[in-house]
Amino acid sequence: MASTVHFKRIYPYIACGSIFSLLFLIISYQMQWLPFGPNTMLTIDLGQQYIDFFSYYRETLLHNPSQLFYSFQKGIGGEMVGLWTYYLLSPFNVILLLFQQNQLAQAVTVLTYVKLSVMTLTFFHFTRKKYQIHTSIGILFSLSYTFMSYTVAYWLNIMWLDGLVWLPLLALYLHRLITTKRVNGYLFTLTILFISNYYIGFMVAIFLAFYAIYLMIEQRTVTLKQFFSQYTRFITTSCIATLLSGITLYPAVTALFASKVNGTSLPITNTLRYLPKDIFAKLFSSSFNYEAIKNGTPQLYAGVFIFILTIIYFLSRQIKWQEKLVAAILLIVFLLAFMYEFPAKIWHGGQDPVWYPFRFSFLTTFFSIELAIKGYQSIQNKLSLPQTITTCTLLCAISIYYWTKRPFYPHLTPASILITLGLGLLFILLLRCLTHRQYLLLVVALIDLGLNSQAILKHFNYVPFDRYQHHTTALSDTMSSFADHDNDFYRIQINAARTKNEPLFAHYNGLNHFSSTLESATTRLFGYLGLPDTQASTYYGNGTLFTDDFFAIKYLLEPKPLSQADSDKYFHIKPIAQAFDSLRYHKLSENPYFSPYENTDRLGLLMEVSPAIVDAATQFQPNQPVANQELLLRLIDFMGDGTPYYTEKPLSEPKLTDVAITRKEAGGYYRFQSLIKDVVQFDKGSINYNFSTDTNNPYYLSLPSQINDQKLRMELDKEEFVFASPFRQRQLVSVADNQALTNHVLSMILQTPSLQMNPPTLHEFDIHRYQTLMNKKATQRFKVTSFSHQHIVGTITTEQTQGYLLMTMPYDSNWTITVDNKPVTAVPVLNNTLMAIPISKGNHQIVMHYFPKSIYYGTMLSMFGVVGYIILNRQRLKSKKI
Repeated sequence: MASTVHFKRIYPYIACGSIFSLLFLIISYQMQWLPFGPNTMLTIDLGQQYIDFFSYYRETLLHNPSQLFYSFQKGIGGEMVGLWTYYLLSPFNVILLLFQQNQLAQAVTVLTYVKLSVMTLTFFHFTRKKYQIHTSIGILFSLSYTFMSYTVAYWLNIMWLDGLVWLPLLALYLHRLITTKRVNGYLFTLTILFISNYYIGFMVAIFLAFYAIYLMIEQRTVTLKQFFSQYTRFITTSCIATLLSGITLYPAVTALFASKVNGTSLPITNTLRYLPKDIFAKLFSSSFNYEAIKNGTPQLYAGVFIFILTIIYFLSRQIKWQEKLVAAILLIVFLLAFMYEFPAKIWHGGQDPVWYPFRFSFLTTFFSIELAIKGYQSIQNKLSLPQTITTCTLLCAISIYYWTKRPFYPHLTPASILITLGLGLLFILLLRCLTHRQYLLLVVALIDLGLNSQAILKHFNYVPFDRYQHHTTALSDTMSSFADHDNDFYRIQINAARTKNEPLFAHYNGLNHFSSTLESATTRLFGYLGLPDTQASTYYGNGTLFTDDFFAIKYLLEPKPLSQADSDKYFHIKPIAQAFDSLRYHKLSENPYFSPYENTDRLGLLMEVSPAIVDAATQFQPNQPVANQELLLRLIDFMGDGTPYYTEKPLSEPKLTDVAITRKEAGGYYRFQSLIKDVVQFDKGSINYNFSTDTNNPYYLSLPSQINDQKLRMELDKEEFVFASPFRQRQLVSVADNQALTNHVLSMILQTPSLQMNPPTLHEFDIHRYQTLMNKKATQRFKVTSFSHQHIVGTITTEQTQGYLLMTMPYDSNWTITVDNKPVTAVPVLNNTLMAIPISKGNHQIVMHYFPKSIYYGTMLSMFGVVGYIILNRQRLKSKKI
């Protein structure tokens, strides 16, 4: 008997999970994902970022825990706490440990399925415990939540799904906190949310501040005293949950302010981005295009059924007007955030998101679905005739309006409007029925959600499994062949990459990185040295011979052209940038994918520099990559006479083909205009520069910061010239080496009708003087005797009575450093990008150890949270006795 009762309790959950699984499998089959087709689920950031982080996750927990807090596989080195707290602390990620490295593509599919299924079940639990509605209707609302447009369009940001998993439980437990004073469920669920993904947790916390008011007004009767008492309890419990999560939350915030948030502000503006009519245009099935995830209105569709029942909620006389008023106010709060820039930035933590706009809009959909549930429950037997007429009229009027406005909304197609209208009228008809209504509604909803999901997902390009597997296997095999059996520190650079995070995937010390937690010191350093950088990425492909040595690059890999036989197996990966100077390095044995070169002249992780490095005047200058590299060379060549290693060489005035100069300003700032009027033609004229290379020295071109590969392409001597893009400061690229007495033509071929830029400049590098310097420094190189990512021991011989050791790693005060067993303090240098320590003449042992102090402070906050929880529980028990 007890087992029968137990089965009756879990049967609805089994039914819900089974129907979700069926719909997910159908979608997977349609999209040809593994195992139904050749595609993985990897697309955009999931394939270019997160898959590499998952590889790092496995490696750290299973094989190499020394890179838990710091890793040289992140850019030129960086703290990892921020990356863990933003990307990797989901409890669901333990699933990844069940798969091998070469099975990560399949692991991502399983991980996505598990998160979405649990998300469905938590919402189903919410509907059963709070609203006690029919099982099939509960499944309908749960699937509407799981397969809303937001989830389908953004589930590639797999770490955000944790917020959607915990949100229904938070809503349920907050309801219990307010109505029954039960604390534990809400407190611990909010704590888990903050730990698993603080970013989405921040948005949920803002929502809960409004939602708690709605729940209080939702009660039949509430006095002003009860209102303040309940809201105070909500605030107190939320604060304790925040403190409990402090062990990860505080380090996350600390890391955030060291990365992309560094130096940003939140100006108060009233900039209008979208009108309500633009936002409501997303309330149609399949109203999506690829541009919407770059910069568009929020994804709000969760099925036309939800839209209809939300209207019925506001029409119902069964629901008190005070509750509807608060619900309307909360929806208006969301609407204002969709319309105006400033409130949207508040929801996003003070930042404008890069891609994936309105990341908080799932909260709007969640609240709309809850209103729809209440709207459904307010229907007595069947939809009344006035409600039927009103909803039909409104649905038809909206459809007709947007039908006429389709040219203004590329994401709206005739099919999307007709499908929404047809399904909407069918839903209204079914709501007029009395028998078997629940099951018919569920079937129609499944069709609605399935069509919408497929229409969204078909806009993405998915990584083919075979090409992914061949590429990652070749990459891992290549890296394993470089495994040296000593403790020497060096970096590896591949002048081609499927992603910018391949060092984390294949577990080697690289220079490239792309994440929201990348230190701003690293990106700024790259920009100053003429290397490509963005706010969240570094991309080392066009380094000079000097920067190769400066960053201790031992192996450089150039991509090989693919044979016809291999073209179907491997990714067609172009070089990041042209690298004529890399041919100076010793070539190693090739494999089918890469041509590796070895650099024997490296400066090491630490190098002796002039004490002038700590002078206030010793600073990098923006958009002066040659001058900034010269500054480093003078600091390293402290015994030299200061003669420049780079010499600027003449570059001809621009010679124009089908292009006119419309304006030339002071400093050589040009405005070019294409004379080609054909809008279909890609090449819109060219700007040509002539130059000569008189010696066999390397020559580098300083490209202006205003260009990128969307604005122009380049040819050098009538052959394609590849340069890295995008970049924020002037970029230094190799244009010639070992080409004495040769004339060249550089052609900048416009891809846009107009272009504004400063002129490029040409520079010759004195390789003979530089090689003399490197030969001298070879005997003084920092020798690593013991290396792990968080603990480094080495020896060095220095020449100056009082000098400094410069470290090619971003400044971080969490390093503890001793010189000959005496503690020293590292100081930030060169615009706070790198760090240096004082050193005297002689032989020295350097010991470096890393541990983030924010962990200590975060742990203290969590302990305060435990104390607060104990006090809260005691007060609750006392109130019960009273």
